[in-house]
Amino acid sequence: MKRRGAFTLIELPVVSKRAFTLIELLIVIAIISIVSVFIIVSVRNAQSRARDVQRVADLAKINSAVQLYYRENGFYPPTLNVLVSGKYLTSIPTDPKSGTYKYLLNSAGVSCYKILITSVENPTLNQYKSIIDEVNPAAWSVYSLGCKMLH
Repeated sequence: MKRRGAFTLIELPVVSKRAFTLIELLIVIAIISIVSVFIIVSVRNAQSRARDVQRVADLAKINSAVQLYYRENGFYPPTLNVLVSGKYLTSIPTDPKSGTYKYLLNSAGVSCYKILITSVENPTLNQYKSIIDEVNPAAWSVYSLGCKMLH
């Protein structure tokens, strides 16, 4: 407190009313936008990898059912529907994105089959090298002896 004549002056603390400038706000918005883009890209990448993992699991499931059918009947099933009606599969697996897998059967000459997935999103991932189709490198397949080139 200061005294000036008959009056007493009380000093109050100075409160700064400083706000963010437009430049500061724009920089924060830009940083948030860049981080958001990275998050969206990584989520989409994770989703596509998850769909590919589902495709590999479906491929193994169908292949096992076809092999079991062959062991019990001595010939490969004419369609995948036979596997469901014969209780080898509870339902025909469907592709997470396109909905279908190709089942190719060669009954002329060598009896063989090939299961083909053409809707692969990451076809060249190292962990799936063994199932990359030789006819179509952007697809995955499993096949019986003699049906490698079937397409």
